[in-house]
Amino acid sequence: MMDKLAGIKLKTIGIVRSEVKQPTRQDCTDISSDIIIDSRLTDALDNLDDFSHIIVLYWMHCAVDKPLQNKLHPMGIKEIPLVGLFATRSPNRPN
Repeated sequence: MMDKLAGIKLKTIGIVRSEVKQPTRQDCTDISSDIIIDSRLTDALDNLDDFSHIIVLYWMHCAVDKPLQNKLHPMGIKEIPLVGLFATRSPNRPN
């Protein structure tokens, strides 16, 4: 394994807006979001509607920065056995 991991530089090309303003564990199947792309990239969207899916990578800029736990109880329910962090949908996962 590498002794030193390479860094990464991100460039924002747009934002995602929705009615959700605070982190929540609610069912979000009925919530719509809008993806607003930088207007300088409008031409880059040509023919995107020919595809059935796109992959959107996003930065959760409002996520709380907490110390990481390698193992945790899913959904914080102590009756559920501990599992590895990446085997959960915890919002507190490293990128």
